[in-house]
Amino acid sequence: MNNSVCHATHVNDKAAKWAASKRPKKSRPSDINRTPPTYEIHSVKKPAEFTINDAPATPVVKPEG
Repeated sequence: MNNSVCHATHVNDKAAKWAASKRPKKSRPSDINRTPPTYEIHSVKKPAEFTINDAPATPVVKPEG
């Protein structure tokens, strides 16, 4: 019986690193120097979720049925 130990010559890449190495390489300067898109976050006005007024509170009554 042979008791020799076999070690791996190098470690396997993890999934994210392996997938990134399979992606196409950027060769055009327009792709290499491309900046991420700028989104206009402040141009969208969100509606007010609550309105504050001076009227007295009215209780909500659950309809019977």
